[in-house]
Amino acid sequence: MRLLFGIIVGAALTIGGAWIIDQRNIGSLEGPFVNWERVERGWHNLRDGTREQIRRITG
Repeated sequence: MRLLFGIIVGAALTIGGAWIIDQRNIGSLEGPFVNWERVERGWHNLRDGTREQIRRITG
């Protein structure tokens, strides 16, 4: 039970910390810490690349 609680608290702290840093950097020249457009592009590239590799393997 402690392990599950620790995992949940750790995930919440990680996400909360990233959100706080992201909010502090909105007005700065660097921009947001988490650029969701970049994350989305990376996710789509990974997904499409994986699908292409599966197609090559399965014929």
